[in-house]
Amino acid sequence: MYVYENIKLDKTFKDKVVITNIYEHDTYQILTVKHKSKKYQAFVFNGNFECGDIVFINGEFENFYGKDYANGFNEKRYNLSQNIIGKIRVNEIYLVKQTKWFELRNGLINYVNTFDEPIKSYFNEFILNQGAAIDEVYHVLNLTHLLNLTGIQIYTLIYIVRKILFYFNVKPKTQDKAKYIILSLLMLILNGSLTILRILIYEVLKSLNKYLKLDLPNYNLLHITFIILLFIRPYYVFNVSFYIVFVILNFIHLFRPMFNKLDVPINSFLYSFMISLILIPFTQEISIFSFLLMPILIIIVSLGTFFVLIIVLIFPFLQTMLSNYIIVIERLLNLFYTYNHIIKLPKLSKELIVLYVILLVLFLSSKHIKHFLIYGISLVVLVCLPIFKLYISPYVEVSFLNVGQGDTAVINHQSCTIVVDSYNYSYAYLQNKGIREIDYLILSHSDLDHTKEAQKIINELHVKTLVLSKYVDYDLKHPNTRYIKSDDLITCGIFTLYFYGPIRPYNKVNDNSLVFKLSFYDKSILFTGDIETESEMEILARYKDMLQSDILKVSHHGSITSTHEAMLKKIKPMYGIISYGNNNTYGFPNQIVRSRLKTYKVQTYETALEGTITFQYTKKRYKVIKNRN
Repeated sequence: MYVYENIKLDKTFKDKVVITNIYEHDTYQILTVKHKSKKYQAFVFNGNFECGDIVFINGEFENFYGKDYANGFNEKRYNLSQNIIGKIRVNEIYLVKQTKWFELRNGLINYVNTFDEPIKSYFNEFILNQGAAIDEVYHVLNLTHLLNLTGIQIYTLIYIVRKILFYFNVKPKTQDKAKYIILSLLMLILNGSLTILRILIYEVLKSLNKYLKLDLPNYNLLHITFIILLFIRPYYVFNVSFYIVFVILNFIHLFRPMFNKLDVPINSFLYSFMISLILIPFTQEISIFSFLLMPILIIIVSLGTFFVLIIVLIFPFLQTMLSNYIIVIERLLNLFYTYNHIIKLPKLSKELIVLYVILLVLFLSSKHIKHFLIYGISLVVLVCLPIFKLYISPYVEVSFLNVGQGDTAVINHQSCTIVVDSYNYSYAYLQNKGIREIDYLILSHSDLDHTKEAQKIINELHVKTLVLSKYVDYDLKHPNTRYIKSDDLITCGIFTLYFYGPIRPYNKVNDNSLVFKLSFYDKSILFTGDIETESEMEILARYKDMLQSDILKVSHHGSITSTHEAMLKKIKPMYGIISYGNNNTYGFPNQIVRSRLKTYKVQTYETALEGTITFQYTKKRYKVIKNRN
């Protein structure tokens, strides 16, 4: 694991590569390219390449970043789980030649693209794993895993093929060969997916076990399968799906003797109930609808949709009729969504997930009601632990999130929670931290890089008050909205927010940004939105020494239009925070602004370089937590 995470990349890349996978977008392609034994990701605009193409690339390497906060999304490990070790920023790319290795997959992709919607999108999502746009209800109900190719569909397909061959009196040995032909074809079509490879290895082990008369139980064969998977593809150690499947299959083997004594309907419900419980720490949701109807959903959504797509693949003239099946399922799911209740949960650490799995085994195997209740209550407490921690924590935490080319800050104390702006990943951060209630959502101005996820946060979480600039028009809805200008005041728990701007209406939206000082204990943080020269100079002239603060949230992502020397002289910050995205087209932050901060001895943190920056305070002490070095 350490070796994979610390592979050193050269600065430049100039060589031929093979394209192994492509994600199509409207104006660009995301290419997965293979060079020798390593894979990289490359973004190509206006590209028209296919899998298997050998292309020449001239560009620069970029590293993926690790997690941006505790238990947050880890871009580096996610890509390493697919053996992708870095990015190539492409300066030049051209086709060298085409190969025949991917002809079957490319032919299938081109064939599928001739279908109408929704068949085309579902085929790309379900079979080809191309990340197509499917009905939003699958995401809302957290049912996208039902549109993943799993052992259920593969084994059902093999079972049907064997039954057909049996009907035509085909010998058992030939039936076995047909099984391996199906798995081999799927390996080529699906580019060696984890699911197909796992099943193929397992079936080979079963055949060897039978042929060599080893009499190894299936349980042992399962473990050997996963050991072989890690041996031939060690990067699976980073693959969350690998662990989920391993846990689910072990649970099935462990509890099969108990469940198989029961009637089929009860048996099916218990299996799906068990799988739903296993998935809780990974999906971070408890859906009453999913718990009760999962056996039916597996049949009508997972298996039903899969075989509809297979039938259309063989008999394309049926696609119009069979499209209605998918449309009816979508409508039913939307109807269920109306009555469904979803409990959102915070993200657990790896250690807590392991503890959860152990407790779940004890819970499901309990034979006495007393033990059943003890382990059940322990599971509930465990999944809610981050929420309890949030409300009993003595700390003030001020986090400046790494959201790319935008802004978000989260201020949290047991007495009050404030969110300032809301660009990419803001909602995910709040959900992972277990924050369900926000006292004030403050949006400095209406630009998308400050408001992108605001409506989602309003819709999904309990936002008590929305705070907006008095002189800016926002496309947002909230029943309790305050419009703020200079000299307004907000108090919330231990926090006091005094607003310095906007002083008046300005021609530029940026100059109408909310500017305020957040004060608590003997500390203060100045938030400046995206104000530019005109607004900055007027605020400076009016408030002067009142602007002095310990931390400056540097205006407009470090643009040259802001953070003038006169302003720094009055603020006298110890720390400065610049929020921006790597390789942005604006050239932020400006080197002159960086120099100014350095001249005034401001210790500066940049989210693009150091990830999410958290200041953790008690009344007497504080510490700075960087999520990257």
